[in-house]
Amino acid sequence: MSPSEALVDFTAKSMLADLRVIEMEASIAAFGEPKGIKVRFDNSSHLVDDTDTLQLEYRVRNTTEVNGADGGLLFSTKSTWAVSIAFTDRPMSTDEAVLEEFQASVVMVAVIPYVRELVNSTAARFGFPGVLFPLMKAGDLHETNPATDSSPQDQQDLPE
Repeated sequence: MSPSEALVDFTAKSMLADLRVIEMEASIAAFGEPKGIKVRFDNSSHLVDDTDTLQLEYRVRNTTEVNGADGGLLFSTKSTWAVSIAFTDRPMSTDEAVLEEFQASVVMVAVIPYVRELVNSTAARFGFPGVLFPLMKAGDLHETNPATDSSPQDQQDLPE
């Protein structure tokens, strides 16, 4: 069985059981016109695999910083999301490569719209115009150990 066949099987048998924000904070540093955005995701996961249950538990942490024309911080948000994936049937493979590909593609697709909405609604509450979230691609979410690893980061200027 190829890795892509294993991922297709794994994904087909999975279902989103729960997705919720468990922590959120926002702070405003200055007022101005948003010009740039930095987005970082950290992820940790736990596989529950016993005789009756197979479930994946993720914690996805996001930090978003919105900067002004001078590069100074305007506001930031930090959030932690709990994502639970249940399975309708036991997949053919739960090896590390399949789990990593699943988290990079499926978990990101599930979480990004909620993070985008949180950042945009926070910007509106702070009196800023809407903030365009950068395009994210599969692989932008990596499992890291926040105590020892640096996090992937994407920085993008906002359109004029």
